[in-house]
Amino acid sequence: GNLGGGVTLLVMPQIMVGFLKVTDQDTAWRLCMIVPAAMIILATLLVTKGRDLPDGNYKELEMSGAKQKGNGSLVFLIAACNINTIPLMICYATCFGVELTMNNKAVLYFYEYYDLSKSLAGVLGACFGLMNLFARSWGGLLSDWTMKKFGIRGRVWSLFVVQVFQGFMCLTLGLLTVNMPGPVRMERGQASKYPASVFESIYSVTPEVTFHCYGGDEGPPFC
Repeated sequence: GNLGGGVTLLVMPQIMVGFLKVTDQDTAWRLCMIVPAAMIILATLLVTKGRDLPDGNYKELEMSGAKQKGNGSLVFLIAACNINTIPLMICYATCFGVELTMNNKAVLYFYEYYDLSKSLAGVLGACFGLMNLFARSWGGLLSDWTMKKFGIRGRVWSLFVVQVFQGFMCLTLGLLTVNMPGPVRMERGQASKYPASVFESIYSVTPEVTFHCYGGDEGPPFC
């Protein structure tokens, strides 16, 4: 999903430019809406017509006895009542919230504040999402390494350090001005790495919170 945000910011401006070649701007942005609409229809078909597992759908497997029916609400409630889930909720809100904000505002920011073309602004704005290709792995690798050296406390400290760096880089990015295009580009690359790294650091901590409620532990933070 996070990577998809970067792809969207990269591709949609190019689609907009294509429509502008055959029509005016007022019509072009409306035609762009056809693309997400078609993808929503396709996703709906995949969800409704596809199979949950190679063996069959969950409902069919539960009726045949091949799969035990679980109580998802109970699992979620047990995990949500664990006080250790609350800090993870805050951590995820402050890292995923940053990425959502940047994905929403970055292209417009570069287009209006730096007077870039829509295509170039889209490419720069896509950096935040596209960093998920490798930045999330960095967070997981760091967490695994610290877990090996220091145990679960190492995972927690790695999450803390990466999240602090994320805040520092985002604050620094906000202090840069239009008169410093070079530093802005470098700082944007640095600021976009850390939210994705924090995601994976959180993913690595949640299984340790309530051992028998993995899904429930991940649910509250990621909601």
